[in-house]
Order: sequence, then structure tokens, then C-alpha cells
Amino acid sequence: MALTPKMVAVEVPRGDEPLDLENATMLETAEGEAETERATPEESVSQSTSEDTTTDDGDALVKSTRRRKFACLGSCCFLTLAGAAVALALLWPRDPTWDVKELRIHQEDTDLIMKAFVDPSNNKTVEFIANATVAFYNPNFLGANVGEGHFDVTFRGQLLAQAKLFPMHVPMRGGALADTRTQVAISPELSKVLVAAVIPSLKMTVDISGTLPAKVPALFGLNWKVNLKCAVHLNVIAITNDPNNMVTGHECTYR
Repeated sequence: MALTPKMVAVEVPRGDEPLDLENATMLETAEGEAETERATPEESVSQSTSEDTTTDDGDALVKSTRRRKFACLGSCCFLTLAGAAVALALLWPRDPTWDVKELRIHQEDTDLIMKAFVDPSNNKTVEFIANATVAFYNPNFLGANVGEGHFDVTFRGQLLAQAKLFPMHVPMRGGALADTRTQVAISPELSKVLVAAVIPSLKMTVDISGTLPAKVPALFGLNWKVNLKCAVHLNVIAITNDPNNMVTGHECTYR
């Protein structure tokens, strides 16, 4: 606020007394300060309003900054969860599927095999080898190199055969063919169990269990051991005329 100059009467000393300029200046300054203190109410309100506006602006800036931080934090959390969900969907293991494409048994063995299944008087151990080609489908988004697997084939807890699966590569979301070799041995005691079980339907279910080593190149060569258990349903009579369709179904677990 501009100060209004005021005329100050200074008493001039008589005679040769010196003029006290210092006292005159101090008087003038004091009167100017008094004018400042007597500022109008409107000017005081204006100054207070300006200060309040500055405070409100500062609070608004702080709140806006906090909102931006919370928004950024929320976005980061959402993206992290979304990324984890996508990774889980891609990497979560899905069970493969398989089917027997071809089962090969020497023709001269088929008569002995059927005798072991249907003749209760059989007193000889029947041994033969069955080779098969199995088609695998891998539904996962990661491929694997599968090593040699070994499996036991049992019927009602008794060992019926031992099988070997040869190494193969299974691509991601793709199929592959695997070769297997099964050594079957049916003792006279087991033959009697089989005869009692399969007649007259000539159908049976065997249990297969074993381990399958696998290596996943996309996961830095991660080694993975798969424990397999299957219940495989067989049509015994098909071994004589349609061995490729001897397996009629299966249920498996992979852990």
C-alpha cells in the first residue's frame, strides 16, 4: 500500500540553535507505520483470502499427487496379476492323450496266447513279445524330450508284463509317435486267474504304472520325472483278428 506523504511542522529553533533533522525524520517514519497499521478491512480480508487460496492450492496438489501414486500402484498390481494369470495358463501342465496305432504280435504266438486266456487246463508259461506304435498328443505350450520309460503291467495285483517306451521328442501343442516293447509272461497260476476273469466276456482291465523322464528345453533344460498310472481296457478276442483295436479305452493320471 502506498504511503501518503504528510507535511510535518518542524519548529525552527531561535537564534543560533541547530536544526534537529534526525528527530524530524523519526517522527515522519512513525507516522507512516501508523498509517500502515490502519489498513482498511477490505485490504486485510484480501490478504487473508490470498493466503487461504495458497493453502488450498497446496492441499489440492498433495491430494492429486497421492491419487496419481495410488492409480499407478493399482495399474502395476493389475498388470502383475494379469501377467501371472497368463503365465499360469501357459505353463500349467495339461495331461497328454494317447492311442495305440499299431500292435504287432507274431501270428504263431496268438494260439498260445488265447489258450492262456481261455483254457483252464493250461500248464505251461506263455511268453511272447508285443511291439506297438503309440500316438501321443501334447496339449501344453512347452515341448519336451522324453527319455526311456519303464512300466509294469499288472492284473489284480499280479505281474503280467513289463513294457519299455523308447525316447522321443514331443513338440508343444503337437503330436509324436512312440515305439514300445512289451515282454509278456503268463504263468499257469496267472492263466487260471485270467480264465476265471475274462470268460465269457473276453474283456479285461489291466493296470500300468511307471515313470517317464522328460526334459523341457524352454525351461533351461528342466528335468521332470512323470509318474504314470493307467487303467487300460482290453478286448482279448481282438488279439486274434484285429490287434490294433485290442485297447478299447484307458484312464490315466500323470504326476
